[in-house]
Amino acid sequence: MRDRRTKFPIIFLLLAFITSYELLVTSYESIAQENLEQLEDSYFSQHKYSEFVDYLKSIREQNPAKASYYIALSRYEQLRYLEQTQNWEEYFNRGEDYRREFNQEAYKALELASEENPVSIYARCLLWQFHSDMQDEQQEEALRDLLSVVKQYSELPDADLTAIKFVADKL
Repeated sequence: MRDRRTKFPIIFLLLAFITSYELLVTSYESIAQENLEQLEDSYFSQHKYSEFVDYLKSIREQNPAKASYYIALSRYEQLRYLEQTQNWEEYFNRGEDYRREFNQEAYKALELASEENPVSIYARCLLWQFHSDMQDEQQEEALRDLLSVVKQYSELPDADLTAIKFVADKL
C-alpha cells in the first residue's frame, strides 16, 4: 500500500512538469513567430541578411511556410542592398546563390501555405516584385497569379485585410 502512495505523487509531479514544459515550448514558439516582423526590421536595418536567414533556418520547424517566406524576403532584400551599395564583388560571387535560394524558398512558402494563409499572398507578391525588378518574361504571369489569389483570398470571411492592403500598396 505504501508503494502506491509513493508512486502517485511522483507520477503527478512528472505529469505537471511535462505539461508545464509543453506550455512553455508553445509560448516560446508563438512569441518567436509574433516577433518575426520585429526581428526582420532589426536584422534588415543592420543589413544582416545572412544572419537572419540562419536564425530562420533554426526555427523553421515552428512555421515552415512563414520561415521560407522570410528567407526569400531576406535574400531579395540582400540582393537589392548589394545593387544599391554597388557591392559588386559579393553580388557577382554570391548573387546567383542568393537568387537560387530566393526562388527555392519563395516557392516552398507557396507549397507549404494554403491559399487561405496570408503567407501565400506575401510570397506571391514577393515573387511578382522580384520578376518586376528583373523585368523578365515571368513578370506578367506572376502578377496575374498574385491578383487571382488576392481576389479569392479577399472573398474569405476571415481574410486578413493587412495582407490585401500590403499588395495594394506594392501595386
